[in-house]
Amino acid sequence: MIINANVWPGKPPTIEAPRPAVVIPTEPAPTLPPTPIEGSPAIVQVPSDVLPIERLRKLNVYDLSNEKVGQIEDVLFGRDGKLAFYIVGVGDWVVGGQGKNIAVPFSAVKFETAMTTTETPSTGATVKYPTATTGAAAPGAKLILYMTKDAMVKAPKQKFDPSAMTWVPDPAAR
Repeated sequence: MIINANVWPGKPPTIEAPRPAVVIPTEPAPTLPPTPIEGSPAIVQVPSDVLPIERLRKLNVYDLSNEKVGQIEDVLFGRDGKLAFYIVGVGDWVVGGQGKNIAVPFSAVKFETAMTTTETPSTGATVKYPTATTGAAAPGAKLILYMTKDAMVKAPKQKFDPSAMTWVPDPAAR
């Protein structure tokens, strides 16, 4: 109890109850989800040039020379909802006897429609390179991994941790 002795002449002292301690939060206040937009309709017809995530799993992945290097094992999204990484199962033939799953950034994998063959005039070598990138569901589209074989071999092996529900570097592969 606090007695306020500083009073005006002629007024009795006042008695104040103890004040509660001030609690300073250590974590930021949670943000509320955005308010739904009024009149925002669901999509009536899903465009035909989009690809369901399930169709990406087990899809073959090729290098720039049109050689199969593996397949998509998982697709990872960031907290912002954007596609972030693919988990690519790189085959035994690429990494020398023991396949592994590697995490590659979304930007390292492209959907390509076709491979064009060109002969280099100075060397006479025939080079295949991808032509225009199109939508994921375009007929004849394939996944091209823009990564060297050396980079695939050196990439850390990833494993799925079911307790954390995420992919982590495989400590046994070190």
